[in-house]
Amino acid sequence: MSKKRVRISIPEDVWDAVEAISRARRISEGEYIEEALASYMSPLSMVQGAVQAQARFIEVSEMIEVLADFLVDNRRVLARESVDAD
Repeated sequence: MSKKRVRISIPEDVWDAVEAISRARRISEGEYIEEALASYMSPLSMVQGAVQAQARFIEVSEMIEVLADFLVDNRRVLARESVDAD
């Protein structure tokens, strides 16, 4: 299977970061980009991303529940105060 070479443009500040990281790791810029893309595209990273998204969804759902409980409790208190005032 042959590899197709594709050229893309990369913003200068992103390329500067790639160069700095590559120098620090003592690898070529191309090698670093290949590693980053392979890591991003791997099934494991997709699964990890899905797990993180699910955890965040659960966290947000719990926050919504707490907020809803607070609103219901607050409404009950206000209703009681209104009845007591009459």
